[in-house]
Parts: sequence; C-alpha cells; structure tokens
Amino acid sequence: MVLLILLVTWVVFGSAPIGAAQHPSTFQPEGQVFGPYATTSSAENSVAFPLAEEDSMILQGEVLRIVSVLEGPLIVSYVAILVTQVVTGPDSLLGTEILLQHLGGEVNGVLLWLSDQPYFAVGETVEVKVRQEGNVYVPVSPKKTLATPTNVLATAAGYLLQWYKPGTGWMTSTTRPGADWYGPLKWSSGGFEYWINTQGIPSDLSGSSFVTYATACFQTWEDDLGSSVDFTYRGTRTDTVPEQQDGINLVGWGLIGGSTIALTSYWGVYSTGNYDSLRITETDIKFDSSKLWSAQPSGVAGRFDVQNIGAHEAGHTFGLADLYESADSEQTMYGYADLGETKKRTLEWGDLAGVAALYPSTGGYTVSFLTYPASGMITADGVLKTNGETGTYASGARVHVVANPPPGCSFSYWEASGVSVDSTSSAETYMTVSNNGWLKAYFAQAQQYVLHVQSSPVTGVSISYSGSYSGSGNTNFDVGPKSSSFTVTLNAPSTYGTYRFSHWTLDGSNMGSSPSLTVAVDDSHKDRTAVAVYVSGGLGETISTVFSDTTVALGFMETGNIYDDSGIGFIYAHRSPPKILFTKTDTTRVFATGQPTWLGYTHLVAVGGRLANPTTKYYEDLGSAPLKFAGNGTHAVVMKGSEIELIVSWSSLNSANDYFVMEAITDGTHKVIILWGMTQWGTYASGIYFDGKFTDLASLGDGWYIVRWQDLNANTVPDYPTEFTVVASGA
Repeated sequence: MVLLILLVTWVVFGSAPIGAAQHPSTFQPEGQVFGPYATTSSAENSVAFPLAEEDSMILQGEVLRIVSVLEGPLIVSYVAILVTQVVTGPDSLLGTEILLQHLGGEVNGVLLWLSDQPYFAVGETVEVKVRQEGNVYVPVSPKKTLATPTNVLATAAGYLLQWYKPGTGWMTSTTRPGADWYGPLKWSSGGFEYWINTQGIPSDLSGSSFVTYATACFQTWEDDLGSSVDFTYRGTRTDTVPEQQDGINLVGWGLIGGSTIALTSYWGVYSTGNYDSLRITETDIKFDSSKLWSAQPSGVAGRFDVQNIGAHEAGHTFGLADLYESADSEQTMYGYADLGETKKRTLEWGDLAGVAALYPSTGGYTVSFLTYPASGMITADGVLKTNGETGTYASGARVHVVANPPPGCSFSYWEASGVSVDSTSSAETYMTVSNNGWLKAYFAQAQQYVLHVQSSPVTGVSISYSGSYSGSGNTNFDVGPKSSSFTVTLNAPSTYGTYRFSHWTLDGSNMGSSPSLTVAVDDSHKDRTAVAVYVSGGLGETISTVFSDTTVALGFMETGNIYDDSGIGFIYAHRSPPKILFTKTDTTRVFATGQPTWLGYTHLVAVGGRLANPTTKYYEDLGSAPLKFAGNGTHAVVMKGSEIELIVSWSSLNSANDYFVMEAITDGTHKVIILWGMTQWGTYASGIYFDGKFTDLASLGDGWYIVRWQDLNANTVPDYPTEFTVVASGA
C-alpha cells in the first residue's frame, strides 16, 4: 500500500497580515549521511560503523516544550522530551532530557506543516525511534502517541478534523481538543472554484479523460445531500502549477517520486483570539507524473485510478484529515491506496459525517447508522438500517432505535456523535437529533481466528497449507474463521504463468524468499494476512527491453572513477542511439541526492557502488534496490531485506578475486540497471561480464545476480566466460 501525503503551508494572521510562509516545495531532502569511511579508496561500499537504522534507538517520554526557529528557507522545531523509558538504546538516557529536531513549526506567525514529519503536542507521552546526530536527535520513523494531554479529547472513528494551538502544535480530532484550540479548519464560503492544468500529464492518459475523472472527484462530495459543500470547475489553464501561492486553486501534475501518489497543499489564516476562525484561503492538488495512472470507468490492474486518488485528495482540500486506523480502511479518507483500487470513489459513512460536520446541510440533519461487526443492523422508527445507511431527521427529532445483533453476538453498547441516546447500555432506546452525526451499535462477538492468504500483483495462485488444518485454495482466500488458535504452513508455487515467486509478507513484514511460510494464528494475532509476492520478467529480459527500445533515449551515468567509467564503457557500446552519456555532477540529469531527473532520457544505466555512485545509494536507501550493501570494517556484506546474500572478508578481495552485483530497479515508468562491485576490480569486471553476456541475456532469468570473478590464468584481465561464477541470484 502506498501513503497519501497531505502537505500544508500556513500564513498565520493576527489582527493584521504578518507575511508569506516559506513553501515546503523549496526543501530538497538530502541523502542519508554516514560517518568517515574507514578503508582504502578501493572499497566501493565499506563504512566504518553500522548503517543509520542500526544506530537507532527507541525511547519513551513526555514532551516538555517545543521551540521553533528559522534556519535558511525552512522552519525547524526542537522538541524537548524527558526520557521515561529506554526501549532500545543506552540506559544512560533514562531520566535525561533530549532535544529532537524535525522540520515544521511556527516562527513569528509563519507556520509550516509537512505531514511526512512527526508533530508533537506539549504534555503528550510519546514513543519515538530516533538517531543521534551531534547534540540533537532526529526521527527515523513515525512517532507513537502513548498518552495525550489531559485537555485533548479522544477522536471518534470515521472522520478527523484539523485543529491548531500556537505553542502546542497540531491535533486531529472529531471535536475541539480544548477551549483554546483554533479550528476546525475549513473554507468560510463552504466551497471554492478550481482550475485544472493538464501539462505534465503521463503520455498514456488523455487530457480530456483526466478532466472528466478529476472533476468527478469533487462532484462526488458535492452530490452528498447531507452537506452543503460546493465546488465550481472553471476550466483548464497553463499559466501556473500546483504548490504556488498565487490565489488560484489548481489540480495538476508534477514529479513527486518515492511512495507518495499525490499530495494536497493549502494555505490559511486565523484571527488571534477567535478560535472558530481557522480558514483555508487557497488549495492545490498535485498528482505524481512518475506513477502509472488510469482514467477510465473502472480500475485498471497495476495502475492508480485518478478518480479513486482524486476523491481522497479532494477531501483534504476542504478540511478533512487522513485516517490510518485499520477500522477506517474502507473510508475515502483512509491514508493508503492500492494499485487498481477504486473504493475511494464512493463515500462511506465517516466521509459523509465529516463533510457534514464542516458544512452542514440546510435541509435537516443526516445521521449515519453503523454497527460493529458490520453484519449487525439498527431499526430506526421501524425502518431497518444496515451498516453505513443514513437517515435525514429534523433538529430535535426523537427517533426510536433498536439494535439487532448478528448471529452469535449480543448487544454491548451505543456510541454517538451529533446525536444522543437516552441509554447507551440498552438495546432499545431513543435517539435525539441535534446535528449531522452518527449512531453506532457495538455487539460482543465470540473469539474468532482467521488467516487471509493473498498474492500480489496477481491473484488465482494455488497455494496449499498443512498443519492444524490442511487444504489448498486459489488466492485470495481465508483459512478460517476458526473458534480456536491454529498453526499452518503455506506453500507457494515457484512460478505462476510468467511470474516468479519473490517472497512472503506477513502482516506487512517481509518474511524472506522461501516459498514455505509457517504462520501461527493465536490470541496475540487473531487476524493475520500472508501475501505471496510475485515478480515478472528477469534481469535479462529487462536489459533486452531497455537496450532494444530505440523510441526513447537511454542514459548512461559516469562517476569519474576510472574503474566505474571503464566498466560502463563496455556497456555503452551495446546501445544504439538515442543515448546520452553524462556525469553524476550534471544536475540537469541527476539531483545531488542521486535521484534521476529523467530529463532527456527514459531509462538509466549506472555503474559503481554507493560510495562512488549517488544513484546506487539513493535507490538502496529508498528500499527500491533488490540488494543493499551493508558492510563494515572487516567484511563486505550484501543484504536482500533482512537476509544476507553474500559475506566475505575485505582481506580476501584483491585484483585477482572480487564479486559484483547486477540488478534492475523499477521507478514508475522508468527502469534503472545498476552494476557494482565490492571493490573497484569487481566493478570493472562487471562491465566485461555484461559485454560477454549481452548475446545470452535470455539466460539471466532471475531478477538480480551476485557474480564472482577470479583471475584463474593470472593474466590480470577478466576473461569471459571461464573466470566468472554466479554465486547467488533471486527475484
């Protein structure tokens, strides 16, 4: 699944304008910084100490204060945390005060919020995974809130609104966190006009189809009779782009990269002392042009659906926040999305309740009827309501409601928002309507244990299982639900059509490349999901496609290292024009972080390890590269996820014995072919191996290879094929 990021920039007004905010689009993230390298220049990848993830620690503590300062074009916050527990890391930190640094905050009335950064509230208790950099600590992964300040109210399931308190920070909640919090964030007018810019649209989408399905995103919300939100489409224009503070609400395209599918940015104001004055003044949506997209009546496998993603982003434009709880996964505002997914096109009960809370309908109040589990029902004034159905009632209406439990369950309690019930513990009671809202009946359910067996990106794969239960099924299917815990071993086939098995994931974690996976479904994990991940095509097929497609240009990047550039010379000769050769310092072709700009070329060949080649480092740190260098001062180590694929001592590597990696990476519609050695001799040998193997690419059926070169005849020259041996390969 892929995270949908909301990017927010505020210009804060008191009684008079203060000034313009620094826009977050000016920030260009730097690559991961490591310490001094501890071996000779011949080591392509060795480092003196463990990688950043290995240096991290997990701490729990109370947020004491937050100080924000302006550093260059950015606002940076320093969060003082009193450490109350050291989960992992040095015990000496217990009872001390650490300073955590992150982007975002408020300086002199200018406020910057980037949703991919953690944000904190004074008084909350948090768990953070951090890494020390000098005298400060920086976050490695999102924070966990263990306890909120006493003046912060718990949020209700279904929708979240946005609130802000100067000096304390941001909060998402269905209700005001405290009397002195500004919000909820919304438009004063109840809607806005917007334009569409089709420049930069992917070549396989038409401008007209994008306009059709982009406008449908807004229309979905406007068609809700339970709210008064209103949008006006003004047409297309090309004189501005998203993320510009220019007074124009715009939907358009741009390069985002990474796992982000699309982002929404907006600007707003509030008046000091008027806690209901938090208002949006401008908003933009940007779709990532590097992803694969579809704009059709139904979803397309392997592509993100414009209307599906756009409906979610449209919800941000008028004030709704992301949801990340699994119970909210069916809501349009759920913050993750899948390829081919279309369920966000249709608003669910929480979405309807959220937009109605911000922009109430002028013709009565809408109440959503909800049950947990979803198979329960509610009778309202004699009308049977299934989970998610709604009803419209006059203000002050008294409605007779009855909770109807599903088989095997009994009524537990009522929960409500915008309405009230005479008794929360009686299955039969009366509801009083005072606003748009929802009524939810909870039912007690007998314990159930279930394992969801799935495959990706293909389905219909026959997977067998044995253990507590035996059988087989075609994905996607369930083992269970069962009334007691069980353990089974799943077995996936090595191939499925043109696809090859790559690895299992269990509850989102990579479990390795073995086709067999043993899963325990017990009281600690009653509902589990195992996914068999398959990949198509091998390295040889990828190379053949990239080198034979002369309808697009192929880029070749030099590092300036004589061994790297000699290696790429052997490869460059096999490609017919159009092709371009450029250096790693050419900022028109590659960013300083190593991320390709894709300007003037569609695919890329790069040679050299992460120390010499920033693009190798970029894709390894991003997690896109199949293999990653993880060596230390004594050994060269190559990892695939958590598995070691190669470990050799540095002392064994020399001008007559070395190893190198060949791999391919998919970056949206682009392919990146990378070769790198443990030392410079391996990198040089990789180019000769590629040159000799080019006429036999069909034999490279796996996705990656680790190859050993030995100078068997002592002539100091790599001789193909007698001196090369494949030592490891995989998907």
